[in-house]
Amino acid sequence: MDANAEMIETMKRELEARLAKLNAQYDAYRISEGSELDMMVGDVAVNWGARQVFSLKDELEVRTRGLDAYLEAYREKKLAWQCIAVFE
Repeated sequence: MDANAEMIETMKRELEARLAKLNAQYDAYRISEGSELDMMVGDVAVNWGARQVFSLKDELEVRTRGLDAYLEAYREKKLAWQCIAVFE
């Protein structure tokens, strides 16, 4: 298995783990009866987690097209993690 294929397998495992964690986090947030601040922090955490999962999924899709496609997307700053707006 070449380095790109190994990276793809690692990223798939990471994506599954992060998605499971995000789902659990969302479920906990949805049933929370905390203060308004707790709800705001929970909302931020769920939204940030979703952005991370999307970025990883996007990068995984690019990686499956081959190393050259990934390097091109990286150079052109087209990977989702390169475009995340931290403040909106």
